[in-house]
Amino acid sequence: MTVTALAPAFAGLQLFPEGRGFKEWTGDDSNALMNVYIPAIKGHVPSEMVQALQALLDFIYIARHNIINSNSLNTMDDALEHFHRYYCLTRM
Repeated sequence: MTVTALAPAFAGLQLFPEGRGFKEWTGDDSNALMNVYIPAIKGHVPSEMVQALQALLDFIYIARHNIINSNSLNTMDDALEHFHRYYCLTRM
C-alpha cells in the first residue's frame, strides 16, 4: 500500500507518485498548497489541530508579504497567539 492510498479523497488534490521534479518552488505554488491543507485534513484530525495549522498558515501567509506594516504585525501577533493556544490543546 502506498502513502497516497492512505490519503482521503479530496476534489482537486493532485497526486504525483513519481514526483514532479520541481527545480524551484514559487510563492504561487506555496499559496495554492496552503489552500488545500485545511480542507484536506478537516474531519480527519482533532479540531484543535486544524485551528493550530490554520493560525500557522495565516502567520506564514502574512510574513511572506513584500510590505509588512503595523496592521500586518498585529495580525501576525494574533495568529501566533492562536497557534500557541490551539497547539497546546493538541498536546494535552
